[in-house]
Amino acid sequence: MIRHNDNALAFYLVWSGSGTIFRHGIEDDPDRHATDQSTELDRRHKRMYGNETVRVIKGDTFGEEGLLKRLDQFEGDVNGHECVPASEASITVVADPTEGMCVLVMDFLLFTRFIYPRRKTLCFAPSHCIKILGTDSIKRTPEQLEMVRRFVARIAFFQQLSKEHQLELCRAMRTERHYQKVNSVKKSGLGKKNSGKHIGSTGDARVIFQEGWTGNNFYVIVSGVVSVHQQLTKKEQEIKKQKEEEYPDQTAQYYTDVAKRFHRHESSYGPAVAELRHGDSFGEQALHGIGVFRNASIICQSKEVLLMVIDRESYIKIIKPKSTCNSFWGRTCNASVLLTNCFCYCFFVVVVPFYHRRRNCDEYSLGNEICTKSTVV
Repeated sequence: MIRHNDNALAFYLVWSGSGTIFRHGIEDDPDRHATDQSTELDRRHKRMYGNETVRVIKGDTFGEEGLLKRLDQFEGDVNGHECVPASEASITVVADPTEGMCVLVMDFLLFTRFIYPRRKTLCFAPSHCIKILGTDSIKRTPEQLEMVRRFVARIAFFQQLSKEHQLELCRAMRTERHYQKVNSVKKSGLGKKNSGKHIGSTGDARVIFQEGWTGNNFYVIVSGVVSVHQQLTKKEQEIKKQKEEEYPDQTAQYYTDVAKRFHRHESSYGPAVAELRHGDSFGEQALHGIGVFRNASIICQSKEVLLMVIDRESYIKIIKPKSTCNSFWGRTCNASVLLTNCFCYCFFVVVVPFYHRRRNCDEYSLGNEICTKSTVV
């Protein structure tokens, strides 16, 4: 797709497929580290294009190195009408020979207008950041930590943390991948001709942790979907059973939408109470004390779930003080804020209904306007 001596003309985003980026690093014999898994094609590519390789997959980008070098060397106004001299791409990109690679192309003018002003806050290689988090935390360089920080800064949970705290977490955290196990049931009438459809299929749930386990980690979802399940207490089970006996035709209405969709796991882990996706976090409740058990079960609901994992020590040191301030009770610890909240509660719950009873419905619109436009400071 690109050769190292081509002009840097565009910026590329991998839409599907995968490929390999080659760079010319320190001279080395490509056959020196050859293994049984190394193919002759890989070794030939290293001889031709460079011995330093990086794998790119969906969501990764490439081509920015030559464009940034081209703009950084230019002394004039990059937004002006002057012509910016060309420079070499400095990399060779080869698409995967089996699955290929589909990319979105952004030309030089669009890159200069939209990407270049934000170059210090963007992460150009998410998959490389995941690879960094898989290495030993001691071996992570400051440059690698900054790259990972730019990646996690896009996740909603990390946006509430300062840059220093984000860097500390990038040093401490690691990644985990969980895959959903799917086992198909044998076809009906084995050895006989049939429609070929399964009479049923059971998904062997991949449990990240289960209710009652001891909690030692905090999790942030990078990709994938998980469901949260909680077992019913004896009293809740009795009430549910009683309602099902009294109103057998209306049983379905007592289930929430989430509980209906993940009903197949209810017998083992209890009804589903929530669904979590990219940017959501879980597992903090068991870290607020020593020997505290998990109060819910987390089950994978997508083929793959990628998690950022933070241990107890890092959570208590970095996240817990921040999360306490962002929680409802943390905000109400301040005396002045507590008094303000109490006043607003009394006003909207006691005064406004009393005002409504003393006035007719037309005048009550003023109370609605007050509730809509007022704010709590």
